[in-house]
Amino acid sequence: MYELIDKNISKHIDLAKEELDLFHSMLTVKKFKKKEFLLQQGEVCHFTGFITKGCIKNYVLDEKGNEFILYFAIEDWWVGDISSFFEQIPGTLFIQTVEDTELLMLDYRKSEQLFKEIPKFDATSVFLSNVL
Repeated sequence: MYELIDKNISKHIDLAKEELDLFHSMLTVKKFKKKEFLLQQGEVCHFTGFITKGCIKNYVLDEKGNEFILYFAIEDWWVGDISSFFEQIPGTLFIQTVEDTELLMLDYRKSEQLFKEIPKFDATSVFLSNVL
């Protein structure tokens, strides 16, 4: 279940088995249906998610309501509104599934705990490498 995320993280930092176990304990598996919103513009992003199956699009709307896709995220990608997540302010992005999708999700409170308990596991080493 955690092989893909462990491989992704290992590109950035080395974690001992105990540290990986702690990290795994903080993750929640969530499944979303096609076209389901994970976040809408103006909402505070309380999660960062790692895609284990599926596809997600991050986009913004212009003043006329036209959709501008910033990127598609597929398996082995992190997704979220990173500024909203770390600053806990309303975000500017829409995050919506393109197909049925499964994520390993880390909520904001658990991320704070993670950074305290495993200092080498900071935002710049892993999350910012894949999330805009």
